[in-house]
Amino acid sequence: MRNFLTEKSDAGWTAVDIEPDGLYGVTVLAPKESGGKPCVIKSGFIPGGQMDVASLTELSKIISVPGCPWTLLLDRKAYHFLVVPEPAVQPSELEQSVRWSIGSMIDFPSDEASMAIMRIPSSEQLPNRQTFLYVAVARKAMIQGYSAIFQKAGIILQAIDVRETAQRNIAVLAEKAGKGLGLLSIGNHGVQFIVTCNGALYLDRFVEESLLATSSSDPDSITHACDRIVQQVHRSLDFVSRTLTFINIDRLLLAPARGELDSIDSITRQLPLPVEKLDIASIFDISNIPELTQQENQADYFSALGAALRFMTSSEQLNLESIQARSGMYFVKTEMAVLGIVALALVGMWGINQREVVSERSIEAASALQLRDAKDSLLSAAKKSEPDLETEITALKSQSDVAQKILAMAETLGNPQGYAQHFSLLAGLSREGVWLNSIAIDKGGKAVRLSGRTMEKEAVLRYSHKLNDQFAPYGVQFTSLELTSEFVARQGDKRPQLAAVNFNLY
Repeated sequence: MRNFLTEKSDAGWTAVDIEPDGLYGVTVLAPKESGGKPCVIKSGFIPGGQMDVASLTELSKIISVPGCPWTLLLDRKAYHFLVVPEPAVQPSELEQSVRWSIGSMIDFPSDEASMAIMRIPSSEQLPNRQTFLYVAVARKAMIQGYSAIFQKAGIILQAIDVRETAQRNIAVLAEKAGKGLGLLSIGNHGVQFIVTCNGALYLDRFVEESLLATSSSDPDSITHACDRIVQQVHRSLDFVSRTLTFINIDRLLLAPARGELDSIDSITRQLPLPVEKLDIASIFDISNIPELTQQENQADYFSALGAALRFMTSSEQLNLESIQARSGMYFVKTEMAVLGIVALALVGMWGINQREVVSERSIEAASALQLRDAKDSLLSAAKKSEPDLETEITALKSQSDVAQKILAMAETLGNPQGYAQHFSLLAGLSREGVWLNSIAIDKGGKAVRLSGRTMEKEAVLRYSHKLNDQFAPYGVQFTSLELTSEFVARQGDKRPQLAAVNFNLY
């Protein structure tokens, strides 16, 4: 099952972005010719930050265009964007397999989730490596609630998107053929950094450190925020260079930001690649919307513009709206297929040739009759064989005890599902002032040992608290900490100065 949107519109899309200060909407048309720019033909803003029928109806009057389908961009806190190993299953089983694997990664039952899947394409370049999937997950009830709002407003909602793919769409417009691109955007809730190549999203990292909310009167807070962002970008680039060796990132782009931030220069000076400021006018035709020439307006509409680029055929587009309907149909078809197999088996028992079945009603009648007879036979056989079953159970008990002991031993040797989730958590966890040198995983993933260095002991303590919060669902707890201080003697100092602290955390 393909969990991304396949029904792309050649005309364009209308996108709505829910921001804290209101609803931002745009309509973008696809280029009329190859190599042309997408054309922004309408934009609108409804203050308030509430997605309700009245606000949506008012926005629709401003940005609606006949023939353009609508997509909604979710607030970042309304969904999970996960990375999971791609299971080795048939395409028809992919969705259910992924649904099982994310059960421990979300804070609600997986059967209550609306889910969309997108592959991270690396199998051709790295054929011997494990392949991974991006999985966007949101509560199904919330998705249904948004669909109901659009329905009451008289608008057909054809897609619900996430911010990672919206930013990816804009990065793809700015890519150079065969080259990787890093795009950094500073938003209300934090800073998002992504890496794309040839139309695909290979890495995303979100730093929950909003420079927009940081008081300019507190230089220490600004410095701390900038250092953390720089550190995360460095780690992201290092990860790509070590694990995705086929991607050559030649430049970084900085998305438009609200206001003139002095901290931007502080960030760009510390990055290892040239940083260019992205001008929306360089990749979009904004001649119909002259206010988009201003940087602050470009920042306001940045995510909505990316979400409206769903017509781009070079990139997979996620859709949390359509997957719930397809998911339901999948289970219906599966159940029907199982019933069909049972019906055919029962018909075979009766010795009826399939070609003699002339209607679905006759199949249904024959199946019902045979199911009833089969049930009666099973109940009768069960009553007659109870003593035999008792004997068999007793004989098998000793074998079961041995199997349980073997299973317990196997769990200490490894985890059949691998440790991708462990490494994904460690990669996404903030480590301010902490550097990891080695990672050891034992006892089937229940024991994790980390070794590293820091400049201050308190940083390790903060890090250990975050580790315990994140790893608790996996049964991992960090309860022991070993610290070893390193000192250096400098000329003129009366006593050696602390240079670093080595730590072991397990």
